[in-house]
Amino acid sequence: MSLPIVFIHTSNSNYLIYSLLQAKQTNPQSDIILLGDYSNNCYNFIHHENLNNYLFGARELGKVYKHFHNINSYLNELLCFQRWFILRDFMKTNHFNRCLYIDSDVMLYTNVTEEQNKFSKFDLTLSHNLSPHCNFINNLNTLEKYCYFVFSLYTDSSIVKEIDQLMQEVSQKKVWGGVSDMTVFRAFKEMHECNIGEVSTIIEESIYDHNINASDDFEMRNGIKNIFFIEGQPFGRHIPSGKSIKFNALHFQGKAKKLMKDYFTGELNLDEKNIILPVKLGKTNLIIFPDWAGSEEEIYENLEQAIRAIATHPARNYITLLVDTRGISQDDANLFLSDVAMNIFMQEDWDITEGLEISFVGQLNEIQWKALLPRLKARIVLEKENQKAIAAVKAENLPSCKPESLSQKPAF
Repeated sequence: MSLPIVFIHTSNSNYLIYSLLQAKQTNPQSDIILLGDYSNNCYNFIHHENLNNYLFGARELGKVYKHFHNINSYLNELLCFQRWFILRDFMKTNHFNRCLYIDSDVMLYTNVTEEQNKFSKFDLTLSHNLSPHCNFINNLNTLEKYCYFVFSLYTDSSIVKEIDQLMQEVSQKKVWGGVSDMTVFRAFKEMHECNIGEVSTIIEESIYDHNINASDDFEMRNGIKNIFFIEGQPFGRHIPSGKSIKFNALHFQGKAKKLMKDYFTGELNLDEKNIILPVKLGKTNLIIFPDWAGSEEEIYENLEQAIRAIATHPARNYITLLVDTRGISQDDANLFLSDVAMNIFMQEDWDITEGLEISFVGQLNEIQWKALLPRLKARIVLEKENQKAIAAVKAENLPSCKPESLSQKPAF
């Protein structure tokens, strides 16, 4: 049975799709599972689960959590701890005893079902004895013990007092750092009798990258590891041995996330087989970018011109008008459009909503816009438009027409 690969990620970051697709490309038989939220439930090639369904233990931790870190924010560090409770509860609920958990800034280049054999005798794996970004979880009981250990840090008064005193000393010495899920993993390994493996060692001429921004005895270039590809596989020159060592995974920590698309080895197929767009599309799709920051009078006037042009078009039954709602809530945008429709009805005594499809375009990420743009027939140019939004999504390259000239395009 192929090893499941689990991601936990909130929001739909631009780099997320590259990590997911890379994992799927190198592990086509594995179930790629994203425990995410509504914003990233848009990829057909993975199994998406709403992490809100697995917050039992995470909520309990949130009630007792105390922040002992002077770099990372309270919320960021809490979420780092909570992910292990989410993963534990997901695995228990779905009767998983093993999986590979990887961070969403990791790119996989190996079949992890085969790789798991290297680490089968271990309960969990870490990198440099503390980082769990490539964590082969082979024993759910050990993950449960780790979660219990984390919970005790914030409920055992003697431990809390000790950590608080250590943090005061850290602050006085102006040293950066504190208690994180990584430091707790290291402490857990030292204090518990469990087998925790190390993925950042060279085994059979290959290794899992600890951090692409750090040398780790590999040759560097322009501030990151000097990675070169041989037959689609990433390699680096290991300085002590002089050998070219294969990387089973690369960890694009911090600002390096923006580089992930450059290390993607597959084809970025943006059709409906891969990308789910939270937008209702029709046979002919036109888009407008209203300037919602303008005056109400300007907004009404621009919306009315666009809607009238479509409502009177002979092919209106085949047209869907997409309305960019950047800068306004969809509820408020809907109020504007309802008022415009009512105003036209009062003036012309005909119901423009009959045969007219309107779809709101909310917050899409870069990948979703790339998938959407080829499905748009044209942009209707308004007198007052959100030029920043148009430029941001590269919609200026779409064919364009003004409302008054729309009727001259019978192909619609």
